[in-house]
Amino acid sequence: MPSLFFFFCADDFVWIEKSKDLCLTTIPDLVKDYNFTLRFRPVINLVFKFYYHIFFLKPFWYHLFNLVLHILNTFLLCLLISHFSKDFRLNLCIVFIFLTHFIHEESVFWISSVSTLLGAFLYLGSLLMFFNYQDGTRRKSKYFFSIFLFSIALFSREDSFTLPFVILILIYLKSIGWSDFVIKLKKQIGSLCPFLTISILFLILQLFIFQPPFFSKTFTLSPLNWIKNGFYIIGNYLLPARFFFDLSGYRLHDFSLNIFKRSSGSIFWGVILLFLAFIFVFLIMRLFQRRNFLFNFGILFSVATALPYLFLNANGQRFCYLPAIGFSAALLGFLQILFQRKKGDDFTRLYKRLSLVISVAVVFNFFVLYERGYWWWEGGSTARDIMQQAEEVVADIPSQKTLYFVDLPRRIHGSYVFHQGFPEAIKLFYPDFEVEIKQVNQSDLDKIENWEGEYAFKYEDGGLVRLTK
Repeated sequence: MPSLFFFFCADDFVWIEKSKDLCLTTIPDLVKDYNFTLRFRPVINLVFKFYYHIFFLKPFWYHLFNLVLHILNTFLLCLLISHFSKDFRLNLCIVFIFLTHFIHEESVFWISSVSTLLGAFLYLGSLLMFFNYQDGTRRKSKYFFSIFLFSIALFSREDSFTLPFVILILIYLKSIGWSDFVIKLKKQIGSLCPFLTISILFLILQLFIFQPPFFSKTFTLSPLNWIKNGFYIIGNYLLPARFFFDLSGYRLHDFSLNIFKRSSGSIFWGVILLFLAFIFVFLIMRLFQRRNFLFNFGILFSVATALPYLFLNANGQRFCYLPAIGFSAALLGFLQILFQRKKGDDFTRLYKRLSLVISVAVVFNFFVLYERGYWWWEGGSTARDIMQQAEEVVADIPSQKTLYFVDLPRRIHGSYVFHQGFPEAIKLFYPDFEVEIKQVNQSDLDKIENWEGEYAFKYEDGGLVRLTK
C-alpha cells in the first residue's frame, strides 16, 4: 500500500517528459534521437503519453495502473496453468504465490517498469491465443490475434522475442521422442514462420538502432558475469534479497544480519554458493527426468526468458518478472509430482500442510513487500522534497544560465531516487524556468573549467547547498 502513494523517481521523469508530446509522425524520431533509458519502445511511449494527458502528474494513477497490470498477469498465469492442470486448489496456491511474491517489488512499485508488466501481459496473451488456436477449433482469428499481440509485445519489451522459442519448447514437450518432434515441427512450421520472421526482423531493427558503444557497455561475453547473473535471478526467486541487501553495493541493511558483514567477502561464501548451485542443478535434473509436463515446461520457459539477461552488465528485479511465470509453472509441476502417489487420508493431510505452508508464505511475502514499499515511499518523498527545494533555487537564477546539481541521491535502500532524470523533472514541473539544468557528480564538476561563472548546488544532509570554487 505505501507504494501507491509515493512520488515519481528517476526514469519516470524521463519517460513522461520524452513521451508527453509524442505522436505517430514523431515516432521515427525515437530512432533518430535514440535514448538509452527509453530504448525503442514506442508502445510504452504511447502509454506514458496517455498517462500524462489523462492523469497529468498525479503518481497515484500511474502506480495503480501497474498494480492492475500485475493482477491481470496473475489471471493470465491462472489460465495458462489451467491448460495443463485441472486441480483448482493447486492452481490457486501457485496463483497466490505469484501474486504476492517479493520478486515483483521493482516491477510493480516502480512506474517505469510498466514496460515489464505490459510486455508480460501481451506475451502471455499471445501465448494463450496460440494455445487456443492449436488445441481448439484452429480459428484463424485467434492465430492472427496472437501474432498481433506478439508484435505489440516486442515494442513494449525486448525480451518478448523469446516467444517463438517458448512455442518450440511446447511442441518438443508434447512430442514422444526426437523423431516425433521433427514430424510435428514440419507440420507446425507454417504457423511458426510469422513469429520467427517478426522476431528476426525485430532483432535486426534493434541492431540498427543501438549504437556500438551501447553493446560494449551493456552486453558482456564473460562467463563469470553469466554465472553472477544466474545467481542473481535464482537467488531472487528463493530469497527476499532486497530485504537484506541494499541494491547499491549489496550492503547489508543496518536492521538485519549485521553479524555476516565481516565474512561476506571471504572465499568461504563463494564455496558455499557453488555447492548450493551444484545441489540445485542436480535436483532440477532429477525432477526433469520425471517427465512432468508442467515442471519441464516451466523450467525451460524460465531458462528461455532469462537467458538474454545473463549477457547484461546490469541487474534488476524487473528482469526476473517474465522468468517468474515459468518458475511458477515449474513449482506447480513439482507439487503435482509430490501429490502423484498420495491417496485417501495421506492426500488430505498433504493438502492441509500445503495450505499452511502457502498461508505462511503469503503472509511473509506481504511483510517483505510492505517493508520494501516503505522504502520506495521514502525514495519518492526524497525526490519530491528535492524538487520543492529546486523550485526555490531555480526561481532565483537569471535566465540562460547553467545550473549544476551535484551528487543527488541515486538510491535509498534499493529504491530509485535520482540516478538520472532530474533535468527532465524540472522541465515537467517548472516549464517556465529558462535555465539549463545539468545533473553531475562532484568528480564530473571538478573537470568542468570555469564553472564558477555558473551556479552549482550540492545535496547534503537533506538540503541543497550552494557550492563555490
